[in-house]
Amino acid sequence: MSAAAGVAACLASQALSVCVTACGVHSAWAVAVARLLLLQFGSTG
Repeated sequence: MSAAAGVAACLASQALSVCVTACGVHSAWAVAVARLLLLQFGSTG
């Protein structure tokens, strides 16, 4: 069981790191889009 638990923990940590990386990329895109929208609405209105 310890080997299976080790494999599960390894997969979980890898999935978590991928999720955190993807979340960071998405938040960076969201910030960039929000800034573009603010600039667009700020210049027109």
